Amino acid sequence: MTTVYGKTMLASLKKILAAHNLTDKFEGSEDFYAKIESSGYTPLTLEKHESYVTVTHYCEKDGALLLDPDMSFFLHDRLGLIPFTIQYSDGSHRITLPTTGDAQRFADHRELNSQNLFANKWGRNLIDQGFADLACSTVVHVDSAQTEMEFI
Repeated sequence: MTTVYGKTMLASLKKILAAHNLTDKFEGSEDFYAKIESSGYTPLTLEKHESYVTVTHYCEKDGALLLDPDMSFFLHDRLGLIPFTIQYSDGSHRITLPTTGDAQRFADHRELNSQNLFANKWGRNLIDQGFADLACSTVVHVDSAQTEMEFI
């Protein structure tokens, strides 16, 4: 039996992209960037670079750009949205490193499961926070270039 990762997060991202007519841009390009705001919540940034996807809440504090959280994934046709790393506003991060292209061979299965659970909960929260609801969310910026993403 093959595990499919990030099902709820992936479904949430698809719903958000579809609501803002961004699905074709996301799926049709190797590089994608969108910043989406939902009334009362920290803006959401979605980025894609080939099969690498990040989902991030960026906020500004005392002139500095903070993230809370920033989650990175590998997008795989068969295995879903595989969590790779998560980083918090205090700079701490947890990482799961693949030893091969096979998701079943991740170095830390507990961390993979933990990040998968968090991603799916966060995906539900993004929908509950209105990021896919045009009545309370708007796309602030869309681009095909890398802008705010940093590789660890």
